[in-house]
Formats: sequence, C-alpha cells, structure tokens
Amino acid sequence: MSGGGPTTPLGRLEPWRVAVAVAISLGLGIGAYALIGRLADSGALTEAVRSAGWPWLGLCLVGFLAAYAGYVAAYRETAAAFGGPELPYRVVTGVVITGFGAYTVGTAAGGLAVDFWAMHRAGLAASDAARRVLALNTLQWTSITVATALASAASLLGAGGDAVPRWLAWTWIAIVVPCLAAAAWVSAPARRTTLSRVTGVGPVRAAFGTAIGGVVLVRRLYLAPRRYRLALSGYPVYWLGNGLCLFAGLTAFGPAPNVVALLVAYTTGYIAVALPLPAGGAGGVDAALVFAVTLIVIDLEQALLGVGVYRALNFWLQVLPALMLIPALPRLALRLEQVGEARASAAPAGAA
Repeated sequence: MSGGGPTTPLGRLEPWRVAVAVAISLGLGIGAYALIGRLADSGALTEAVRSAGWPWLGLCLVGFLAAYAGYVAAYRETAAAFGGPELPYRVVTGVVITGFGAYTVGTAAGGLAVDFWAMHRAGLAASDAARRVLALNTLQWTSITVATALASAASLLGAGGDAVPRWLAWTWIAIVVPCLAAAAWVSAPARRTTLSRVTGVGPVRAAFGTAIGGVVLVRRLYLAPRRYRLALSGYPVYWLGNGLCLFAGLTAFGPAPNVVALLVAYTTGYIAVALPLPAGGAGGVDAALVFAVTLIVIDLEQALLGVGVYRALNFWLQVLPALMLIPALPRLALRLEQVGEARASAAPAGAA
C-alpha cells in the first residue's frame, strides 16, 4: 500500500486522484451553469429564486430516496435470479453507492466495472458476471426507454399538448420499437442457445454472446413477473423517483411542466449518462438536461434552476457517501467473497 490508496474495482485509488477527479467534476459543472447562465435573463433568474416554492424541494428529496430504494431492490433481485448470488441489502447498498460514486472518479463505464467486480467476487464466473451486469443495465434502460416511447406516442395523440416536438416523439418510437423487436428475436428459445454461446469461439464472438446472454436473462425475468416483481418494478421506481425529483425542482421555480412532455425531455437529456463522458458527465449532462427541458416550452431560467437542484441531489449528494465508503471497500469485498463461499458450499447439497 505504498501509494497510500486502497485497491478498488477501478484499481489503486490514490487520495490525490480522487481529489482531482472531484475538482474537475465541480469545475465542469460550475462552468456549464456559468456558460448557460450567460444566455439567461439575470433579472428573471433573480425573480424565480425570490418567488420560489421552497417546499417543493422536500419532494425532490423524497424522489431521490425513492429512486435509491428502487435501484437497490431491483439490483438485489436481478443479481439473485436464476441461481445468482443472494446479496444482503447492506452489501447491495454498498455496491450501489460505490457504483454511483465511480461515475465521478471515472466514466459511465466505472459503474459497470463495480458491478462486474461485485458479481465476480460473489462467486460468479467471469462470463456469467458479465452477462448479469449487462442484464442489469439492459433492464434499467429498457424501463425508461419503453416508457419514453409510450409517452411519445401519447404526445402524438395530444396528451402532451404542443410541448413535445413531433420529430422528437417520432424519433423515440423509431428507435425503441425496432430495438424491442430485435431483442425479442435474438432471445427467442430457437436462437438464444446458439447466439449466446461464449465457449469455443473468438473474443469478438464471445463478447457478442455475452451481450445476448444478458438480453436472454432480461427476457426470462419478464416472463416470470410475479416471481421477480422487485426486479421488474425496482427500476421503474428508480426512474419515477428521479423524474419526481426533476419535476419538483422545476415546479419550485415556475409553472408545473406537463408530465408526458417532461418524461420525453428528461430521457432525451439524461441519455448522455450512458456515454463514456469524463468526470461522470458533470457539465455535459447538466447542459443536455437544461436544453432538453427547454424543448418542452419551459423558460431557460426555470430549466437552469430546476435542473441545478435535481443534479445537486442526483449527482453531488451521491459523491460524499461514495468517498466515505472507499476505505471500507476491503470489508465490502470480504462480505462479497463470503456470499460466494456460501454459494459454493451450498451447491453440492442443492444438486443432491
């Protein structure tokens, strides 16, 4: 430990690297709001803050906590499904906090690295751990993109008024529907065994098979909704909590936005999180969300303040517990290994 930092799923994490990463994230975030603020009317910003409905911010916190609870519940049940590791809630919460914090000191890939590390430590083979991580990610994004496509269709039928541009609504439908059809085709029983093969093939073909294996796992979850209700409902609760947080943040500084239109705008802006942006997308995600929200006829000043509140909770409030958890990562790794050892010792009895 000569470097002074603990070994983590992202490698040896030196304190100075963490400090630099947080400083860069903070600088990018402040810079983005400063640049966008130059386009806003300073008088309108001042008036929005002066007349703000501050009680709405309490609802922001409720949404944030609900999102965390939904994510943990979905993560735990998806990890345990079909013979996977049954992780205690305390362990899952530690992994989730670490994964969210990895966005700050790395990129979106940092969270996936933490998930793989946790699954592998808990006793899954590398290929199975990778499949399960991809299933988690697929399940998470399927829930929000399908909801966005449905909201887009509803807006075309008049549910969103004129707030959602028709080109944006049609774009979401044109993306999501073919993706769902392709997922159903590759995961069908007649093809999934062949397409998800990972042994006896080259690395590219094995990576493709692992990805298909993740889709197959998600399909199996959807085919057993009563048994895996937490896995299937947890991520919708996560997105609903995040959406409630943004809705309340915007409503604190202006008129309440149309819910259907806000869902389309939120997903459009938030999709930047899936990109490998540095420093967890600080600044970039903020700007994308602000301008996506203005697409649904919300003033720039209201969008700037509302998104700022949302990101303060959704991004920055997660940094402190993640940093506090870093010294405890060896204990978290030990608990994961204990889960793996318990699975291994129980396997012969289960087989018998």
